[in-house]
Amino acid sequence: VDARGPGFDRWFDDALGQRSAGRQVPFAVRRLADQALVGSTSYLDPVPKHRRVEIGSTWDHPSAWGPAVNPDGKRLLHEQRQHLLFEGAIAHSLARKMREIHRS
Repeated sequence: VDARGPGFDRWFDDALGQRSAGRQVPFAVRRLADQALVGSTSYLDPVPKHRRVEIGSTWDHPSAWGPAVNPDGKRLLHEQRQHLLFEGAIAHSLARKMREIHRS
């Protein structure tokens, strides 16, 4: 998926539908060096009752492939997962921010 290419709108609508159904918490990935949107990563199948969430469903633009972006994104997801599990309202806020980023 390319954030400006064919298939993005279909992917984005699906990600928001999965979020609304409680099955996914998608994030936009922005490269800090130039502020470019270069991909997405997500929490999948959050189960706060069991304090469990999967990290995955990641794609990056080829310009972001390699060791610079994906490992940092995964590290952040690992660090922040407790907030998701204990604060379910975060999903709504993140989706709103993701839509704002997409519009910019």
